[in-house]
Amino acid sequence: MAEQIETMEDLKTELEESLKKGPMDANYQELKEAMEKKEVFSVKILTSVKGGVTTEVNGIRAFIPISQLSADYIENADSYINKTVEAVVISVDETKNSVIMSVKEIEAEKRRQAKEAKLNSFKVGEDYEGTVDGLTDFGAFVDLGDGIKGMVHISRICNRRLKTPADVLKIGDKVKVKLIEVKGNKLSLSMKEFDTSAPEHEKRERKERNDAEEEHIEYTEDAISTSLAGLLSGIKIK
Repeated sequence: MAEQIETMEDLKTELEESLKKGPMDANYQELKEAMEKKEVFSVKILTSVKGGVTTEVNGIRAFIPISQLSADYIENADSYINKTVEAVVISVDETKNSVIMSVKEIEAEKRRQAKEAKLNSFKVGEDYEGTVDGLTDFGAFVDLGDGIKGMVHISRICNRRLKTPADVLKIGDKVKVKLIEVKGNKLSLSMKEFDTSAPEHEKRERKERNDAEEEHIEYTEDAISTSLAGLLSGIKIK
């Protein structure tokens, strides 16, 4: 009899544990499915702990590492307490009662979409304004906003030969550029169209080349006969 009672107690305990554990297991399973679908949750930041913050999702405590709290660098997470943020589940381990979420992935995706939308709005041949944010020996990088940058080759910076882009540009300069080519996510830009300060010697060189081209005549039989006729017409025969 005593053995039977012990067995009944064990069964009762097992059933109670099952009733407690079942719904929680279901919640973890739902979070796993949500993670695969990249479902977005709106969650409230509850506390700041070492290395990040805590929140609650589907009745389960979750952890957001400080490195996943924003797409930007964050030094102190205390300012996030009681704030509501959008986050996705990036790790679920029910054996360790561990759920990890990320706000950074949501922000990064929004920025990616905004960048793609702006990139698609650019038109070859159109003029844009930007800021020089990088210089190399072969050209200058221009920030056009929303993380979109284009490259101006050194030959397209101005109407004179440069040893280095730093001869005429510095980081932070506001410049006007023309979009001349788009290849994937790469934009090729030109500034020459807005440069009106060509050196005098280059202006002279261009004029000399133009004059030489105008003086060059391709002689044909018709041209020669026409020239002879004109010459003879000016001769008076006595």
